[in-house]
Amino acid sequence: MAIMSEHEMHQTHGGSMDHDHLSSPHTGASQGSAHGPTWGQHNQMMVGQQTVYLSHLPMFMFDPRRHEHNFQVILEVALSGSNNNPQATYEQDRRNHPHERMYTMSPDPFEMIELDPQHPRRSTLTGEIYRGHLERGGQAIIDRAEAQVVNIVYFRKFDPQAEPLGQLEYLLFGKEPDLFLAHIITQPPDFDQILGVTVSSDALTADDLRRGIRIKIPDRANTIQARIKAGETVMGQAQLPDAQAGEPLEVELQAGTEFYFEEGELRLPMTPLDAGQESKLRQTLTAYGLL
Repeated sequence: MAIMSEHEMHQTHGGSMDHDHLSSPHTGASQGSAHGPTWGQHNQMMVGQQTVYLSHLPMFMFDPRRHEHNFQVILEVALSGSNNNPQATYEQDRRNHPHERMYTMSPDPFEMIELDPQHPRRSTLTGEIYRGHLERGGQAIIDRAEAQVVNIVYFRKFDPQAEPLGQLEYLLFGKEPDLFLAHIITQPPDFDQILGVTVSSDALTADDLRRGIRIKIPDRANTIQARIKAGETVMGQAQLPDAQAGEPLEVELQAGTEFYFEEGELRLPMTPLDAGQESKLRQTLTAYGLL
């Protein structure tokens, strides 16, 4: 494991730059904070139009005392707001900018573990919506929106002992005609990817898609180089949620737009800072006016 350099810290996940998000090996949770180890600014990728999906922007964080971004999470949400119509604004902005692939949401900080479908304790995320990547020059288009959680499509905490995938694997989800593939993330080094997709199979039900369907791509290694590319047609093996172990369903996948691809933030796990490193980082952030 490698500790991130000061330069890398300035360019990494938005949830790691706030001074409340500096972890200390002596305090467990954030200094001066009573919040738990998954509290943070959990920025989200957005796909879909009439039906909106949020995909958490993750990082590998294996310190049990601080691991707020150590999750791959996909949510189906409904946008609302008391002073505007975020859903209409979002849909219109996408129509007005058809070549913009990425939209993002910056919710108010919360405990990620509250979205665990085994013990759900959160039904709403509230925050700003951006055209583009909010951490890389995105433009705010909605200053306050509520994202009501309709369905938790996928929730997984990363495990440092997880076995690497034997072949390329995706999660298929969405509602016709807007279907998506999200790459299954397991262990570093890895990558995050979301593609639009068309599927040639009548055997996949709306309920299957609502819960997400694991799709293996045979004869392809789980590597960045072998990932599905926009415009490709590939054959996949689908394991339906209620199917008994046995022969998977063969499906043809026609990949469309690649809405998101990121490997830099999943190349290495973040590690906790010792007292000297944290002091030096705080001095650097103060010099840059960030504390």
